[in-house]
Amino acid sequence: FLGRANYCLGNSNNWVVSGKITDTGKPYLAGDPHLGLTIPSIWYEIHLCCPSLNVYGVNFPGVPCVIIGHNSKVAWSPTNGQNIQTIYYRENTDPSHPGKYYHNNHWVDFSYYEVTIPVRGDTPKKMVIPWTIHGPVINRLLPQFSGIQKDETISMAYTGNLFSDLMKSMYFLNRAKDACDIEEALSFWGSPVQNFAYATSDGDFGIISPGYYPLIKSGQPWVVLPGTGECDWAGLIPYDHVPSTKNPQRQYACSANERQVGKNYPYTLGSSDNCFCGGWRSETINAFLSNPDNYPLTKSSMEKLQACNFDSLAQAMVPVLISTALRIRNILPISLPKEIEDSLNILESWNFEMNQDEKGPLIWDSFITCYFEEVFKPWWRFSGLDQFERYSLKDFYFSFAGWKGAFLQTLEVMTTEPVSSDLYRAAAYPGGESTSWFYNPVYSEDRHKEQVLAIAFLKGVNRIKEEFGPDPENWTWGNRHKRRIPSLLEQKQLDRGPYPADGNCRTPNASGGKEPSTHGPSWRMIVSLKDPCESWSIYPGGQSEDPFSPHYDDQFHLWKDYRYKKIVFETTPAYKLSDNIKAVYRLTPPKR
Repeated sequence: FLGRANYCLGNSNNWVVSGKITDTGKPYLAGDPHLGLTIPSIWYEIHLCCPSLNVYGVNFPGVPCVIIGHNSKVAWSPTNGQNIQTIYYRENTDPSHPGKYYHNNHWVDFSYYEVTIPVRGDTPKKMVIPWTIHGPVINRLLPQFSGIQKDETISMAYTGNLFSDLMKSMYFLNRAKDACDIEEALSFWGSPVQNFAYATSDGDFGIISPGYYPLIKSGQPWVVLPGTGECDWAGLIPYDHVPSTKNPQRQYACSANERQVGKNYPYTLGSSDNCFCGGWRSETINAFLSNPDNYPLTKSSMEKLQACNFDSLAQAMVPVLISTALRIRNILPISLPKEIEDSLNILESWNFEMNQDEKGPLIWDSFITCYFEEVFKPWWRFSGLDQFERYSLKDFYFSFAGWKGAFLQTLEVMTTEPVSSDLYRAAAYPGGESTSWFYNPVYSEDRHKEQVLAIAFLKGVNRIKEEFGPDPENWTWGNRHKRRIPSLLEQKQLDRGPYPADGNCRTPNASGGKEPSTHGPSWRMIVSLKDPCESWSIYPGGQSEDPFSPHYDDQFHLWKDYRYKKIVFETTPAYKLSDNIKAVYRLTPPKR
């Protein structure tokens, strides 16, 4: 693997619901891209108007279109597709053929790309990058990749190096009037793959995941492949075959960076253990949208789901922990320590919401951290993997994607499924036979699930005591979990926070990563596709980059409190200042 620890982030959510289950009889669309949070924000909120265009939303400053938003007929919001888009190749080189690499039975010359990097106060630096047919040689630039020898040559094939007419796609999307227009607009999208949720005033709704999905001739694209030709790209998945759904019978569609298709999909998108999110946010969203008790869905329903702090992994694993602890308590000849009894009582009454003012989330977070370490750290130490010494588990075990995230999925299945599950079996290791993951190979110690659960729970409670003292009144989630919106100028006095925060990386209201979390919903938007359409939005900052402006952070407190502002979107916009319009920028193209 060319892998390193990824901090748990959380990525994005979107969903669309049919008018058949809403209060208006028309679809709702909701989207909240989860990104690194900064002030000023990565987004610039904008209303673009001209005789042939009337569209509202956000873009990156300088981009001449709306990236996430709506016009009077359609609305859209993307999430990251997370399929494999980067494939690495080990090129075959030989000192007797300098400047060449072996491909398709021939020695081929490297191409070279020269980059000049300006350096303040110094002379510009020149960098010459070799290229193969697969892409740039990267390990000479990034020597920290583990498992790669210094004399090896690793190149990177990346879909972003292919031509992608993103501006054309967004141009047509901004002007779309119906689902057919949306489908045509997204046919020009290349890289990166995105899951575009959309809804129309005609009542159509769905998700399309356009972009470049590389197909290889053979091999497993999540490991370094031989660059000699047999594992080259064979093409891309045709646009008509990319994952999509339109007006599904269940009356809603959603995405939260999970795998978009089932096992019968005829193309390889990437395996669930190295690309996609674990599915915990998706489980919560699906449970809410599929529950008839929540119908009809309303604007308030959309707000509630975007602010949801429910951890579906806790829902699956905590009952197993409690039942195990109670069985052990009943057979012990002595009473459990008071802090252990208190912790069990707190978990028994907890509703799996990661709210800052509750104690259950802190106990759960400490337990799952210790449980993960207790199961997998012995295997890493035994195998000599650098993760054990270089990183703490908190750095990466909750990772939203990649082979790190698969560990947590494996742990969930091992904990909740019968012992006969294949995931209980670890692969054979040097000097040993295939055995249970609960086995400790460092000490040759046979262990069972209940034993490891109990050890992890005791260690988790002890960590809380060391961090917050013995009084459970101090064991609230917000005492550990904070959120911070860092200034782009890296000046702490211009930051917002840190402050106690709800959620984690598995809740729809995501706030993962290292503490304090600097990641989460960078923009929340809800659109009702009735006529005329209505929309609401918020983001953690303001329109101005000037810290002395009242608009530097005037949306931050609304966002922090899960509140929204009504978007002023007129079908025939007035191009003048008013109580609701503070600035108008006129762009007049020169006459030809």
